[in-house]
Amino acid sequence: MKKLVFGMCIVLLSLKGYGQTTSQLCLNGYTLDEAKAMITKFRNENIVKPLETSVWFDMATVHQIATLLTKEKSTTRPALDGVRIYFGKDRTKNLNTVILVSTDSVKDGHKDYFDHDPSLVPSNHGDIHNDDCNGGARLYTHCALRVPPPACPCLCVEDASYKPGPNQITRKYAEAMVFNFGRDVINSRAEWFSLSTIASLDDSKYDGVRIYFARRTSDEVLIKDRDRDAFVIENTKTETINNIQVDVDHFEVNDTTKNGPGFMRPQIRLNNDINKIIKKLKAQNPKMSNLDIMKKIKFMKDTLGVEEGELCPDHCDDTSPLFIIP
Repeated sequence: MKKLVFGMCIVLLSLKGYGQTTSQLCLNGYTLDEAKAMITKFRNENIVKPLETSVWFDMATVHQIATLLTKEKSTTRPALDGVRIYFGKDRTKNLNTVILVSTDSVKDGHKDYFDHDPSLVPSNHGDIHNDDCNGGARLYTHCALRVPPPACPCLCVEDASYKPGPNQITRKYAEAMVFNFGRDVINSRAEWFSLSTIASLDDSKYDGVRIYFARRTSDEVLIKDRDRDAFVIENTKTETINNIQVDVDHFEVNDTTKNGPGFMRPQIRLNNDINKIIKKLKAQNPKMSNLDIMKKIKFMKDTLGVEEGELCPDHCDDTSPLFIIP
């Protein structure tokens, strides 16, 4: 469930650590100079609680980005390993948005790079929304809870066939992250995702990708990641609702592919057999109440990270021109 953007412009630039190039571009079409100005504006104005925000990309854009990265990986950039999504602010619309940047694997993490063939970079910056997108952004609505039995307030009906895969979380935890956003100023700079995660979004079963601004919850295993702002990425399909074409989040209840239902992050492990968990907990502590059992299950399901995206300020490229901004 993810998506991306692009733009074009040729800029002659020489930066230490990035080499000379004639095309300094971000993956969603912003030039490097535009991206720097957007991040500067975002940081200067990130002083109040933000509006709920999502950015939508059509599948053609996602495919173009995935194709570009795959080609570069196999030819000029064998160290290419993923994409870093920065928080930025669109200077024309004056709205928070995303900036997508490719990265190379280096000893201490992931290094931003901007050298791309302009003819291969898409020009779509993404559609910015501060509402529920006519009902299509379903994570802004509380889901119907799964009732196996016993009732499980930690899972949605859509989580019934959930199978763990790269950078996936349950629909319930994705919702919790989205609802947790906006309580304070944004406290992260960016989040990094692996190349395989980005490639998984390029799926012809869907029509697009929606990137939600979100915040990890206080249930995260890693203390440093608790209540940190991040992203939730969801694939979408176009549906007609009240005679309007709407891009609707899809969690694929009956999906049997290796990736499971939907593409949500951060990744967690999920044991679908609730009854087995309950029996095990009861055996360990026969006096444990049903409420305590549900709390325990929620913790187990929502916080067992396997390959979560890496958040900056803890995981940054401090040599990147998008990081070195006053």
